[in-house]
Amino acid sequence: MISWNLWRRLRTPFVTHPIYKRVITSAAVLSPWYLTCVMVLIGPALIVPGVVFMSAAYGLNWSVQIALQIARQREIGLYDLIAVAPPGLFGMSQAITSACLHRNGSLEQMQSFGAWMLRGFFAVVLLMLGNSLNPAAAQSDPYELVTILLSVVTLIVAVYIDHVQSLVVAVLVGMLVPSYVEKRIEAGVAAFFTYALLQIMTYVIAIITGFSALPTILEGLRLPALVMVIALPLLRLLLFALIREVIIGYLWSLLVRETNPDPSQAPVMTG
Repeated sequence: MISWNLWRRLRTPFVTHPIYKRVITSAAVLSPWYLTCVMVLIGPALIVPGVVFMSAAYGLNWSVQIALQIARQREIGLYDLIAVAPPGLFGMSQAITSACLHRNGSLEQMQSFGAWMLRGFFAVVLLMLGNSLNPAAAQSDPYELVTILLSVVTLIVAVYIDHVQSLVVAVLVGMLVPSYVEKRIEAGVAAFFTYALLQIMTYVIAIITGFSALPTILEGLRLPALVMVIALPLLRLLLFALIREVIIGYLWSLLVRETNPDPSQAPVMTG
């Protein structure tokens, strides 16, 4: 999977790269005002799902930060100079991305034991809320225990998949947007809306397909009840992962085309 290979690479900081050192020791770029406004407006309504899928929220900020930092290199005149020197735009974007992710140990903190415990607690709360709003949950179900266990397991796996893929999407969007938008503020806005749109699209497609189309298809196959109980959550999980994997594959192909990396660089990210 492209997302997993990219994720493994992102976890290792480019500590020896001069651009990495320059960015990580410089003053952090403040979050744009529009990002702060959105968080204030929608934050209270998304506390529970926002904590469970906190990587998506962090990714929104990181995609903007990466785009702003790369666009800033163009503003101060380093972009064109780096483009003709090894390791080129691709290497510069990698170094800036690494600095944004690892500044003040941000990535490490988000993956800490405490952060995962918090996610787990709110995941159970979210599962209970969803179960209470489901009319079918009140009916007698001979496979209720199997359903609960599978729901918990698939939700935990879904949270981890979302964690990995959300950050990969954020990085790819942040690295890609400055190739199309030169102005720093415009690059930040474009990264914000591109990332948000891709995330919303993923969740909406997964929910509509997984909770509307899939049950109808499985019922039409007239499968045994136990097979339905087991297959449905697993297929939902697979669908959730595949939707964003397709998006990641497309973004990666665009990034390779726009930054034209050395043949030895791209495999480093995906191999």
